Amino acid sequence: MRASTLLAAFAVAGWAVAGWAGAAVAADSPRVKALLEAAEAGDGDAQHALALSYLTGEGVAQDDGKAVRWLARAADAQVASAEANLGFLYLQGRGVPRDPDKAAEFLGRAAAKGVGAAQHNLGWMNHMGEGMPRDLDEAARWYAVAAEGGFAQSQYNLGILLGNGEGVRQNLPEAVKWLSLAALSPRPDIRDQATRRLIEIWRAAPPAAVEDGLDDARRWLSLRGEW
Repeated sequence: MRASTLLAAFAVAGWAVAGWAGAAVAADSPRVKALLEAAEAGDGDAQHALALSYLTGEGVAQDDGKAVRWLARAADAQVASAEANLGFLYLQGRGVPRDPDKAAEFLGRAAAKGVGAAQHNLGWMNHMGEGMPRDLDEAARWYAVAAEGGFAQSQYNLGILLGNGEGVRQNLPEAVKWLSLAALSPRPDIRDQATRRLIEIWRAAPPAAVEDGLDDARRWLSLRGEW
């Protein structure tokens, strides 16, 4: 039996679309005040950090409208993470009217600058046909870029595509490689789903394909100094 018959379809789970890039400021009033002063003075990184604080309610009252305004200013300053997060808000329709075209625009800008969350989300939009024609080739391409950069969600999704032969030629060793790497994620939802898919492949695939994939995963980790 081919492993592709055992691999579940891509799940549109909450984590399938990557969330915020960067981190909000801690709940510390003097620090928030200094951050606000820097943001108002035009510091793009401060504008982005302040926006994340408004999104999460850390250190300030939660306010999506203010978050969008500060993200837009940081995106105008070409802060890549701000572009990624503004694109994600347009994809969600949070704080702004939902607009997949604007989402793709801002995500594309951030993806070109190497932001893994943006690369993943572009892959997801192409995968689901979200605001654009469904294009599994393009989805696989963006997942591969983000996966090579170590983005676990893309490693999982790419492994599923490779295992199913969707958008790419079916390649069980490569599927094992990426799912094995995703299974190392600190996020339990990604880790657990990747582990389940790996077990399905191990039960159906030739042992040599599984071993080749595991060897490739070890080499990938070794090149990054993680093995």
